[in-house]
Amino acid sequence: MSAQNAPIYEFGPFRLDPQRRRLLREGEAVPLKPKDFDTLLALVERGGHVLPKEALMERVWPGSFVEEGNLSLHISNLRKALGEKRDQHKYIVTVPGQGYEFVASVRELKETDADLMITERSKTSINIEDQLIEQPRYFPASLSKTWLAIIITALVVVAGGFYFIRKRAAVAVSSSPIKSLAVLPFKPLSAVNRDESLELGMADTLITRLSNIKGIILRPTSAVRRYSDLQQDAVEAGRQLQVEAVLEGNIQRSGDRIRVTARLIRVSDGTALWAQQFDEKFGDIFTVQDSISQRLTSSLSLTTTGEEKELLAKHHTDNSQAYESYLKGRYFYGGVVSEEGLKKSIAYYEQAIKLDPNYAEAYSGLANSYMRLGNVWGFVSPRETFPKAEPVLKKALELDESLSDVHASLGTYKFYYEWDWAGAEREFKRAIELNSNLGRAHHEYATLLQVFGRFDEAVAERELSRQLDPLSPNPVATVGYPHYYAGRYDEAIKYYQQALELDPNFSWAHLWIGQAYLEKGLRDEAIAEIEKALKLSDGSTRALATLGYAYAVAGRRDEALKVIGKLKETANQRYVSPYFIAVIHAGLKNRDEAFVWLEKAFAERQPYLTHLKVEPVFANLRGDPRFDDLLRRIGLSR
Repeated sequence: MSAQNAPIYEFGPFRLDPQRRRLLREGEAVPLKPKDFDTLLALVERGGHVLPKEALMERVWPGSFVEEGNLSLHISNLRKALGEKRDQHKYIVTVPGQGYEFVASVRELKETDADLMITERSKTSINIEDQLIEQPRYFPASLSKTWLAIIITALVVVAGGFYFIRKRAAVAVSSSPIKSLAVLPFKPLSAVNRDESLELGMADTLITRLSNIKGIILRPTSAVRRYSDLQQDAVEAGRQLQVEAVLEGNIQRSGDRIRVTARLIRVSDGTALWAQQFDEKFGDIFTVQDSISQRLTSSLSLTTTGEEKELLAKHHTDNSQAYESYLKGRYFYGGVVSEEGLKKSIAYYEQAIKLDPNYAEAYSGLANSYMRLGNVWGFVSPRETFPKAEPVLKKALELDESLSDVHASLGTYKFYYEWDWAGAEREFKRAIELNSNLGRAHHEYATLLQVFGRFDEAVAERELSRQLDPLSPNPVATVGYPHYYAGRYDEAIKYYQQALELDPNFSWAHLWIGQAYLEKGLRDEAIAEIEKALKLSDGSTRALATLGYAYAVAGRRDEALKVIGKLKETANQRYVSPYFIAVIHAGLKNRDEAFVWLEKAFAERQPYLTHLKVEPVFANLRGDPRFDDLLRRIGLSR
């Protein structure tokens, strides 16, 4: 349909005029860029039907190759122009995997209708002028030209002043330094043969590099991982992540070649601050990352110290195959925590080390996977896994003392396995000093603080971790942990519930709400929450043991004993921590049995024993000489 013959469209307070290429809101012009207008017109003409992205791009850019990110920018611009609020798309809706749909009711006006309305408005104006002329006492003829000149001059001055103020404000916004950034997973140019570990790994590497700069807040990889969907709008992701700018891009590998496009976008208005494309051999991916890092620091007007510049340009390996294996290790380590995934990550880290024996980051990753296998997740006995981490960590530190992740990992080892509290605190502080954006370091340091009753300090550290990743349920929920151990159960529950607002299926939040309810005496409510956690966690031993403890506290002794029997039976097929059985016996007030199983947990160096001094489930064991002796041997008597 040609623009000349096209009807005028009305929807809500808006009127879209294809012939005059203008959008009006209640008679006031809404400024749109040409491609924004073309995109809106295409959507309105197909109102009520999904318009595939390919068809929309062909309509707006006929015969041209245009990347999908350009379309996303125009959609974002339109949503802003139409006044759509976040998550309230009453005009344009994204249909994942397909395209976009204009969902508002649209009324078509014929050209004759529009002309009639314009004519009527003109007649009204003429009538008003005629009335003014008929009353010369108010506007003498001798003064009419003078008054007209004064009015026009005043209007010009006001309009000029308004334009100057708006222009100044716009310049101020565009030139103000960006202080927060999210690097999103890079998307493939084609959905065929995706390599998600490379897509996320490109973002992860840039995050790791840029996090060494103290002048900017970066969202961690755990926060951006969820934005790997091909239909994800970068600006909308930036709004959700509460950052001022996002770096997004495309990446595609073909044989030994790699094509990368990177774009820095300001979230407030969707403006692309810069874009750059690279077409290199895969072995030159490090050069690509160097260029992107340099452009970013320049565009963000970041002031970097000499040390930060060195860290920004630092290559931890020059072996592209080792780097690729390392990315796969990171990918499986950072996904849904499972024994299978952790074992895959270990295999890839070991492969990376074999290809480059001096790859410090790969050693650090390997140590983290070993420790996670035997930590609170309880897949393997700590006695089997933590000792494997120690020589690996020493090697990583020997290769590169400046890696904050290595210091955080060494702190974790000293804290959970060696029970070297001073050494652990020293390593956590060093990790934070090297990289204040490392949320894991804040998290683990907070755990150490709460073990010794420094609850308010622990809350402060957990808040820092939460601020770095405000949309992930785990950092939000963990702010409640120090409150729980301090006996501030209502305050703790508040944070667990906030985590459930982000993810209603987050099993750990249900579990901790249940534990807090138990301490408040709300036993039925507690059991209901713990049962939810057990179901959502696919029957984790931690959730099952907590349910057994809840049964014991609620006086349902037979059911608690059945849980103990089930845990012992499960231990014949896979690892079950003796600590969990000790907890249920403590709830049953079987003191002797509880200490038998606590001694077995001690022999395994069970990480949960770090909280023995503050853990409320052992309240009825306190005062027993055996309990005091156990605290002394763990080093918690102070």
